[in-house]
Amino acid sequence: MPSTGRKIPWSFHVDNKAVDIFTSGGYCCSEDVLGVTTLARSGAGLVQTYRYIVEKDLKQGDLVELMPQFGGTSRPFILLYPHARHLSLRVRTFVDFLVKELTTVQR
Repeated sequence: MPSTGRKIPWSFHVDNKAVDIFTSGGYCCSEDVLGVTTLARSGAGLVQTYRYIVEKDLKQGDLVELMPQFGGTSRPFILLYPHARHLSLRVRTFVDFLVKELTTVQR
């Protein structure tokens, strides 16, 4: 986590259970969610990230999914927006879009 330095475990789905595994490595990316993808694309190692971040890379063959049988888990995802009694139509539409897209992307 960029803000705390705390390591985040890799999440796998094994026998219908979520399993977290802590790893260690030589590279560190902070405050750049796309940095790990860039490192993986450059051959620096493996990465576990949200599918929507790498979907284009997977389709183009720039990245290859390993161990798809252990997928299906997701890290917590937080959507923040300004507090208002009633959301504007733009914000509500965007939130609904994200929920729909991210729900269909996860396997």
